[in-house]
Amino acid sequence: MPVQPAVLTPRQNEVLDLLVQGLSNKMIGRRLGLSEHTVRGHVQALLATLGASSRSQAAFAARRLGLLR
Repeated sequence: MPVQPAVLTPRQNEVLDLLVQGLSNKMIGRRLGLSEHTVRGHVQALLATLGASSRSQAAFAARRLGLLR
């Protein structure tokens, strides 16, 4: 888990909100008007920032850190 508080970009926050809802990269991309490849990059950045190795770990960390709206 990260030592410092996680700082996410506005777009990463949008992706995180949809990821936590269980949407796939493809569906997140459709919802936000992004390519699946771009979403994958945002998800990888989120995993790294949150110190997570999976989407479910990222969701858990985001909840624990109070990052969800």
